[in-house]
Amino acid sequence: MKPGTTLVTSPGKGQMTIGSTTITLGGFVEGAGVYRSPAVQSDLSSAFTKLPFVGGSTSPTIQNGALNAREQDVRASARGTRMSVGVSSEGIEDTILRAFVEGDFVGTGTTSSQVSSNSYVPRLRQAWVGYERPNVGWHVFAGQQFSLITPLSSGLSPGKEKVAPVIDLSQTVGTAGNIRQASLRIVKDFDNRFFFALSVENAQLTSIGTVPATAAASFTANSVLGTSTSSDVAPDIVAKAASDTSFGHYELFGVARFLHDRMNVAATSVGQGHTKFAGGGGAAASLPIIPKLLDLQGSVIYGNGTARYSAAYLGDVAFRANGDFVPLKSTVAQIGLVGHATPRLDIYGFAGYESISGATGTFANDFSTGTSNAACVVTNGATCNAIVKAVGELTVGAWYSLYQGEAGLVRTGFQYMHLSNETFKDAAGFAPKAKQDAVLLSMRYFPFN
Repeated sequence: MKPGTTLVTSPGKGQMTIGSTTITLGGFVEGAGVYRSPAVQSDLSSAFTKLPFVGGSTSPTIQNGALNAREQDVRASARGTRMSVGVSSEGIEDTILRAFVEGDFVGTGTTSSQVSSNSYVPRLRQAWVGYERPNVGWHVFAGQQFSLITPLSSGLSPGKEKVAPVIDLSQTVGTAGNIRQASLRIVKDFDNRFFFALSVENAQLTSIGTVPATAAASFTANSVLGTSTSSDVAPDIVAKAASDTSFGHYELFGVARFLHDRMNVAATSVGQGHTKFAGGGGAAASLPIIPKLLDLQGSVIYGNGTARYSAAYLGDVAFRANGDFVPLKSTVAQIGLVGHATPRLDIYGFAGYESISGATGTFANDFSTGTSNAACVVTNGATCNAIVKAVGELTVGAWYSLYQGEAGLVRTGFQYMHLSNETFKDAAGFAPKAKQDAVLLSMRYFPFN
């Protein structure tokens, strides 16, 4: 080989090595469909808190329920199709450099519509760079990645997230850290068995109920950042410790948040800022109950103002009519089993629950929301003021490999899910409830597996 010539090789499927750099292609093409009853006019991403109500405790005169409560919804989609490119350079002075970019088509553009072209736009899922020194146990990652709260299968580096293997693009209720955002993560490993990580992550405040005019400045529309972008004064800070053992992976973590709003005091026409400390902690684990046959995984988060770090996004705070806000207590939990019945067949089952609390008395009286939930169970199009306080899900499913060989991998999947919503009571004590059953089907082709 002549001096200066770059050697190009193909070390594995979907991989190309140029010099000391390996480029890895990944992703899949998906054709999928979903049936939901009642209808929510969603795609493969479930709207966990948007179910139409049909009744509840101390219900008023029984009606047929909300507009879509007696409807079904059948929808097909290819928007889950995913593409990724990974770059890794190793063997350079005990340093590993990495980069990873991943996207799908779940974005919504100004011309996106199912009426004619189905022209849905690409969406950025992940884009991060890594600098690693394995010989001294230090790893640094920056960019858009899953939150450090998200459980991992081993270590604490991105790319090893341990989530339910479902078709639903919103994951499952109770999923911890079900969020991807810009962050800086520093990981220290001790003999590649014990790990500690600190992550500084982009903050965003979410609320429930009505945001009163006195606090509207806290959530502004921005042509660059998007709508309802909160004004934040500090990033979220996540710390996590983990251990890899011969019988599973175990994690403990905590999150600190600095929730902020800007309140307009009408009497004096003088603005007033509020910053309140919030946070919580949790744990996660994944372990082989029967090695190579049955795996158990689970996670839990409890805290104040931490609901954003979950799948249902119930809300971090509620605003009072004067513009002040109250951090809400949040509980998020999930447990699941994944069985490897045969080399081609995987079966799974998960149960998840999320709730918020912390309001005194009846919710509608204490916060800037409507005083009646009666309109939630009629079909006349009246505004429903009910606020979801708890979401539960039971889901089961399976994946079967139709083909796995030199041309890649083709898998077909089935998922059944049952959702339930509970709401806060209104001034009359009425709390409407909602349930939904859904069946999802998928076929995915992984050309590089």
